Amino acid sequence: MRILNTVAVAALVCTGLTAQTPPIQSYVQQFNDVKAELDNLMASQQFKEAVEKIKAILPPVTPDFEKDPENPQVGINSYFGLNAIQSFHVYLGRALVMAGDVEGAISNFTKAEQIANQNAVDLDSVLSPIIESWTATVEQNKKALAEAAQTKEELEAEAKKLEAKARRNKAEEEKLTKLKESLALIEKNTAVWEENLKRAPAIIEQLNAMNNGAKEDTKRFEPAIAAMTNDLKAENELISSKFNGDKVKYVTSVAGTKDNFENLNQADKVKFLNRLLFLDPKNAVAQKQLDIALGKVAPEPEKPAAPARRPAPRNR
Repeated sequence: MRILNTVAVAALVCTGLTAQTPPIQSYVQQFNDVKAELDNLMASQQFKEAVEKIKAILPPVTPDFEKDPENPQVGINSYFGLNAIQSFHVYLGRALVMAGDVEGAISNFTKAEQIANQNAVDLDSVLSPIIESWTATVEQNKKALAEAAQTKEELEAEAKKLEAKARRNKAEEEKLTKLKESLALIEKNTAVWEENLKRAPAIIEQLNAMNNGAKEDTKRFEPAIAAMTNDLKAENELISSKFNGDKVKYVTSVAGTKDNFENLNQADKVKFLNRLLFLDPKNAVAQKQLDIALGKVAPEPEKPAAPARRPAPRNR
């Protein structure tokens, strides 16, 4: 195992970034730069603006995971870059579903899931050898330290005998010199082995955490995709069975019945009305209700109830 390369990888795991930024990793910085703006757009319910912002950043084709057998840092950089692209697809999916484009949202959440799945596999192929190497190094260094301690004790005893002599011949002087050199080398190697044993647990834990986190990330999309797919299926079946597949008639019927959305909270109401307008962009009733929900126009005042009529007096 080449200690220096492994130390470099461990340092990379801590920082997440390197001075040189390859194209795939540039998405990490792009996501960090735009995240606050996207959050503000989502919070202010400017979903279409968020969609356009993200689409302008996302690559037309997801880059391949880059690897270099001689430099694990390249693979880790790729993981971070693809993870950022995955996050863009998540934000885009969230914006699309709120804007009414459920089909587009499912497509983007599915894309994010695909990136997460492949990213987990590729990252594992990069990190597993490093984890295995560090684990093996721990055992090797423990064994080396035990052997070095015994060897050191034997060499020191031999050196003391030579040093105790009042007079030493040339061969004995050369032997003593070599013994001292061997002892100095043992001291130097012992310091390296002890440092490895000191740092190894944290490095192994950190690499395992990254690997396990990537694997856990693959599980978070299926429930949302399944729920949206079921909702879309139910909607299509309703439009097909009750409205003969006519989306305009469906939207007209649903938008014209206030009970369908009147009791929803503001965010759900906006999402629901955006969905109706996605199916029928020209529906004036749905558009008016959306403008009211967004605070663009004031709601119509409720008509006062007609006063109760007094019964006519009876003739006595």
